[in-house]
Amino acid sequence: KKDGKPTIRIAYPEDVDPAYFRDKIQSAAAALETPVRLEFSCYPEAELANLLTDGKADLILTGTPPDTTARRFSGDSSSQAVSFQPQSVLPFAEVPQVLLYAASHPEASGISDFRNDAFLFSEADAALQSSRNLYRYFQSFGFAPKIRFAANLSTILDLTAQDEGVYLTHAWCRACKKPDYQMLTLPSTKKFYLACRETTQKTEVHELFCRLSHTL
Repeated sequence: KKDGKPTIRIAYPEDVDPAYFRDKIQSAAAALETPVRLEFSCYPEAELANLLTDGKADLILTGTPPDTTARRFSGDSSSQAVSFQPQSVLPFAEVPQVLLYAASHPEASGISDFRNDAFLFSEADAALQSSRNLYRYFQSFGFAPKIRFAANLSTILDLTAQDEGVYLTHAWCRACKKPDYQMLTLPSTKKFYLACRETTQKTEVHELFCRLSHTL
């Protein structure tokens, strides 16, 4: 607790501009019977599910559909002990997917203009980006993408700004409004979900989750 108020820790993907979702959560929290303090923190997408199951976050906003019976293997890799962490999951928003590219790049008319460019992905999120799903996605555009992995989001954005590659992202991306980039809106969408642990001892987390479920 801080200032006598219980704190609800909310984790969200590091590439998301919180201005797009924060007000909705703050409005729902303001309507709770118990005054609460909200603490927003961003992390790489790949870390969000573990933050929730490890109890380091109370709510997560994620672009990866959470497994509602998330399993955590405890101990070393030879251990067979599995802890089940049932989760409550709520579809939160659906936003257009976009392709971010350098401001210095000629303006693109479609995604096929980038058939010779490298599509940048974070090494941290490599496990989340099944190449099979990625190639299936690109089949509709008529070409197979050249994939290049970068260490993290900052590196991806730097490389994109330098016209060393392009970044497949979404309209909530914090870099979309920056002058270093141009944006091509794609005919597809990205879904975001809100998730919390069903076993959490914090009643105010459940109250906030329920209130949000009625406003979405």
